[in-house]
Amino acid sequence: MIQKLFALAAVTSAVGAIAFGAVLAWQTSDSARGAALVGSNGFEIVFEPRCDDVLAEPYLDTEETADENSVIPCHTLIGPNGTRTEVGKGYGMNDGDFDLVVTGGEVRIRRVHYDDRECSADDFKGEIAVSNNQVIPPGGTGGEFVASLAVNDDAPKDCQGNLVYYKVIVEAENP
Repeated sequence: MIQKLFALAAVTSAVGAIAFGAVLAWQTSDSARGAALVGSNGFEIVFEPRCDDVLAEPYLDTEETADENSVIPCHTLIGPNGTRTEVGKGYGMNDGDFDLVVTGGEVRIRRVHYDDRECSADDFKGEIAVSNNQVIPPGGTGGEFVASLAVNDDAPKDCQGNLVYYKVIVEAENP
Protein backbone atom coordinates (compact mmCIF):
# COMPACT_ATOMS: atom_id res chain seq x y z
CA MET A 1 0.00 0.00 0.00
CA ILE A 2 2.79 2.43 0.87
CA GLN A 3 4.45 1.62 -2.41
CA LYS A 4 1.24 2.39 -4.34
CA LEU A 5 0.82 5.65 -2.41
CA PHE A 6 4.43 6.62 -3.13
CA ALA A 7 4.04 5.78 -6.84
CA LEU A 8 0.81 7.79 -7.04
CA ALA A 9 2.47 10.81 -5.36
CA ALA A 10 5.46 10.59 -7.72
CA VAL A 11 3.22 10.42 -10.82
CA THR A 12 1.08 13.30 -9.55
CA SER A 13 4.19 15.40 -8.89
CA ALA A 14 5.61 14.66 -12.34
CA VAL A 15 2.31 15.55 -14.06
CA GLY A 16 2.05 18.73 -11.95
CA ALA A 17 5.63 19.77 -12.83
CA ILE A 18 5.04 19.20 -16.53
CA ALA A 19 1.78 21.19 -16.46
CA PHE A 20 3.27 23.95 -14.28
CA GLY A 21 6.36 24.16 -16.51
CA ALA A 22 4.22 24.42 -19.58
CA VAL A 23 2.28 27.30 -18.05
CA LEU A 24 5.54 29.16 -17.20
CA ALA A 25 6.83 28.74 -20.74
CA TRP A 26 4.22 31.10 -22.17
CA GLN A 27 5.67 34.58 -22.76
CA THR A 28 4.67 37.99 -23.94
CA SER A 29 6.50 41.31 -24.40
CA ASP A 30 6.09 44.94 -25.26
CA SER A 31 8.53 47.74 -26.21
CA ALA A 32 8.94 51.46 -25.85
CA ARG A 33 11.24 54.03 -27.44
CA GLY A 34 13.44 56.63 -25.79
CA ALA A 35 16.53 58.76 -26.15
CA ALA A 36 19.35 59.76 -23.82
CA LEU A 37 21.53 62.83 -24.01
CA VAL A 38 25.13 62.38 -22.91
CA GLY A 39 25.89 65.15 -20.44
CA SER A 40 29.15 67.05 -20.30
CA ASN A 41 31.51 68.59 -17.80
CA GLY A 42 32.00 72.33 -17.91
CA PHE A 43 34.49 74.10 -15.67
CA GLU A 44 35.95 77.60 -15.46
CA ILE A 45 38.15 79.18 -12.85
CA VAL A 46 38.14 82.64 -11.36
CA PHE A 47 41.74 83.62 -10.56
CA GLU A 48 42.60 86.66 -8.49
CA PRO A 49 46.32 87.46 -8.75
CA ARG A 50 48.11 88.94 -5.79
CA CYS A 51 49.19 92.37 -6.97
CA ASP A 52 52.35 94.03 -5.68
CA ASP A 53 52.24 96.68 -8.43
CA VAL A 54 55.96 96.18 -9.01
CA LEU A 55 55.60 97.21 -12.66
CA ALA A 56 53.57 100.25 -13.65
CA GLU A 57 51.67 98.83 -16.63
CA PRO A 58 50.27 95.47 -17.70
CA TYR A 59 52.12 93.35 -20.22
CA LEU A 60 50.60 91.33 -23.02
CA ASP A 61 51.73 87.71 -23.18
CA THR A 62 52.25 87.41 -26.94
CA GLU A 63 53.35 83.77 -26.94
CA GLU A 64 51.56 81.69 -29.58
CA THR A 65 49.80 79.67 -26.88
CA ALA A 66 48.31 82.75 -25.19
CA ASP A 67 44.73 82.47 -23.98
CA GLU A 68 41.89 84.92 -24.48
CA ASN A 69 42.72 86.31 -21.03
CA SER A 70 46.33 86.98 -21.94
CA VAL A 71 46.52 90.54 -20.62
CA ILE A 72 48.41 90.30 -17.35
CA PRO A 73 46.62 92.65 -14.91
CA CYS A 74 49.42 93.01 -12.39
CA HIS A 75 52.62 91.46 -11.09
CA THR A 76 53.69 89.71 -7.91
CA LEU A 77 57.18 90.12 -6.50
CA ILE A 78 58.82 86.69 -6.04
CA GLY A 79 62.17 85.58 -4.64
CA PRO A 80 64.82 85.31 -3.33
CA ASN A 81 66.12 81.85 -4.27
CA GLY A 82 64.42 79.00 -2.45
CA THR A 83 61.41 81.07 -1.42
CA ARG A 84 57.84 80.11 -2.35
CA THR A 85 55.45 83.05 -2.84
CA GLU A 86 51.67 83.07 -3.21
CA VAL A 87 50.86 84.68 -6.57
CA GLY A 88 47.07 84.38 -6.40
CA LYS A 89 44.03 82.43 -5.40
CA GLY A 90 40.74 81.43 -6.90
CA TYR A 91 37.83 79.04 -7.17
CA GLY A 92 35.99 76.98 -9.75
CA MET A 93 32.62 77.46 -11.44
CA ASN A 94 30.71 74.38 -12.58
CA ASP A 95 28.83 75.14 -15.79
CA GLY A 96 28.36 71.49 -16.74
CA ASP A 97 25.75 68.83 -16.08
CA PHE A 98 27.41 66.83 -13.27
CA ASP A 99 28.95 67.39 -9.84
CA LEU A 100 32.67 68.25 -9.89
CA VAL A 101 35.49 68.23 -7.34
CA VAL A 102 38.71 70.23 -7.78
CA THR A 103 41.51 67.66 -7.53
CA GLY A 104 44.65 69.70 -8.16
CA GLY A 105 46.48 71.49 -10.88
CA GLU A 106 49.73 73.18 -11.74
CA VAL A 107 51.34 76.53 -12.27
CA ARG A 108 53.19 76.15 -15.56
CA ILE A 109 56.08 78.51 -16.32
CA ARG A 110 55.48 79.65 -19.89
CA ARG A 111 58.48 81.85 -20.48
CA VAL A 112 60.90 84.28 -18.89
CA HIS A 113 61.10 87.81 -20.29
CA TYR A 114 64.67 88.83 -21.20
CA ASP A 115 65.60 85.40 -22.58
CA ASP A 116 69.11 86.64 -23.48
CA ARG A 117 70.22 86.18 -19.86
CA GLU A 118 71.29 82.93 -18.21
CA CYS A 119 67.89 82.58 -16.53
CA SER A 120 65.23 80.22 -17.97
CA ALA A 121 61.82 78.76 -17.14
CA ASP A 122 63.65 75.79 -15.56
CA ASP A 123 64.80 78.10 -12.75
CA PHE A 124 61.22 78.40 -11.41
CA LYS A 125 58.53 76.06 -10.19
CA GLY A 126 54.85 76.53 -9.48
CA GLU A 127 52.28 74.80 -7.34
CA ILE A 128 48.51 74.65 -6.80
CA ALA A 129 47.20 73.90 -3.30
CA VAL A 130 43.51 72.94 -3.10
CA SER A 131 41.70 73.98 0.08
CA ASN A 132 39.22 71.08 0.31
CA ASN A 133 37.43 68.31 -1.59
CA GLN A 134 34.19 70.27 -1.82
CA VAL A 135 31.62 68.94 -4.31
CA ILE A 136 30.58 71.68 -6.73
CA PRO A 137 27.04 71.08 -8.07
CA PRO A 138 26.04 72.16 -11.59
CA GLY A 139 25.69 75.96 -11.59
CA GLY A 140 27.65 76.23 -8.33
CA THR A 141 31.05 77.52 -7.27
CA GLY A 142 33.72 76.15 -4.95
CA GLY A 143 37.01 74.27 -4.93
CA GLU A 144 39.12 77.13 -3.57
CA PHE A 145 42.82 77.00 -4.45
CA VAL A 146 46.03 78.96 -3.95
CA ALA A 147 48.73 79.33 -6.63
CA SER A 148 52.37 79.91 -5.73
CA LEU A 149 55.72 80.31 -7.48
CA ALA A 150 59.22 79.64 -6.26
CA VAL A 151 62.65 80.62 -7.48
CA ASN A 152 64.81 77.49 -7.39
CA ASP A 153 67.63 77.33 -4.84
CA ASP A 154 70.24 77.17 -7.60
CA ALA A 155 68.78 79.84 -9.91
CA PRO A 156 71.46 82.17 -11.31
CA LYS A 157 71.69 85.83 -10.35
CA ASP A 158 70.62 86.66 -13.90
CA CYS A 159 67.06 85.73 -12.88
CA GLN A 160 66.84 88.94 -10.86
CA GLY A 161 64.79 91.55 -12.70
CA ASN A 162 63.15 89.06 -15.09
CA LEU A 163 59.44 88.89 -15.69
CA VAL A 164 58.12 85.33 -15.36
CA TYR A 165 54.97 84.48 -17.32
CA TYR A 166 52.98 81.58 -15.90
CA LYS A 167 49.71 79.80 -16.54
CA VAL A 168 47.43 78.53 -13.77
CA ILE A 169 45.80 75.19 -14.64
CA VAL A 170 43.20 73.76 -12.24
CA GLU A 171 41.78 70.26 -12.70
CA ALA A 172 38.33 69.05 -11.67
CA GLU A 173 36.69 65.67 -12.05
CA ASN A 174 33.42 63.91 -11.29
CA PRO A 175 33.36 62.55 -7.74
